[in-house]
Amino acid sequence: MRLCTYSVEPGQPRLGAECGGAVLDLARFSHLHDGLRLPADMLGLIEAGPDAWRHARELCTRFAAELPTHDLAQDAEAGLAYPGDRIHRHAPIVRPRKDAPALVAVGDRRAVAINASWLVAATVWYALGTRSTARRGS
Repeated sequence: MRLCTYSVEPGQPRLGAECGGAVLDLARFSHLHDGLRLPADMLGLIEAGPDAWRHARELCTRFAAELPTHDLAQDAEAGLAYPGDRIHRHAPIVRPRKDAPALVAVGDRRAVAINASWLVAATVWYALGTRSTARRGS
C-alpha cells in the first residue's frame, strides 16, 4: 500500500491509497465496511494512530483482491476509487501545521508518530555535535 493525497477535478485533496493499479479513497471506502472510519486527509490519518494505519492497510488489501471484479468506472462515479491517470497528486500533507506529528519509518513495516517540532530540535541538537555516546571520566 502506498498512501497519497489526490484530487479529482474539481475536488478538494483527499487521502488515498494506491492499490492494485487504482487509487482508493480510504475515507469513503471505510464507510462501506465494518470497522474504524478513516479521515479524509493524511494528517488526520497520522493523528489517528496505529489502529487506523492497520485498518487502512486491510482496506487496501481487500480492495486490491476484489479489484478484478470491480467496475472501476462505476467506483469512480461513486467516488470510491479512480484509475491512476484520472487523478491529480498533491503533497502528502497539503496544509502542514507546526505542531503536526510526523511518521518516521522504523525497521520493517513499523512506524512511530512524533511531533515534527521535536524532530527538528533533535536533528539540530544532533548536528551541533552535542550527542555523546562516550562515558566521561573513564
